[in-house]
Amino acid sequence: MDKTEKIVTGTASTLIILAALAWGVSSTLKPEITKRSNTQKCLNNLKMIGLSMIIYADDNESWLPNANGAPGLSKTLRYGCGPKVFFCPATKSRYAYQGGLHLPSIDNPSETPLAWEQGFPHDGIKNVVFVDGHCESLSPERWKAVVGNTRKRMAAKKSEKRSWNEGKGE
Repeated sequence: MDKTEKIVTGTASTLIILAALAWGVSSTLKPEITKRSNTQKCLNNLKMIGLSMIIYADDNESWLPNANGAPGLSKTLRYGCGPKVFFCPATKSRYAYQGGLHLPSIDNPSETPLAWEQGFPHDGIKNVVFVDGHCESLSPERWKAVVGNTRKRMAAKKSEKRSWNEGKGE
């Protein structure tokens, strides 16, 4: 065997070894890549829902769809959301939505959830779109704090409205 044949043989075997290593690494990383991809798709879906809701509200005197869940979300179909957007790609479950909000009455839109995942499907994380349109991935503790603060703000607002109406003699 001359020098050229040794180089070609050595190069071919090196390429086979490198290909096997690359296949092994990619098969090891694939589940992690898929998880991250599903999380990002989920955030993108929620972002689309948030934008569609804002456009809907713009056409409806700042009111968001009055129905909760799927019936409310489906009202945004004509605003750019396709039906596939209403489902988490990881779990295939529908996103939750609390309907009937009037945008000007919301004190803190960046802390008020608009639509969110059911459960915590992304390794203990829940993706949420807020009334101001931004999306976040929340831990169970952060989600609990967000929901608790939203409930407190809404209860205070109802109490404030009740006191104002009582003062008017209504």
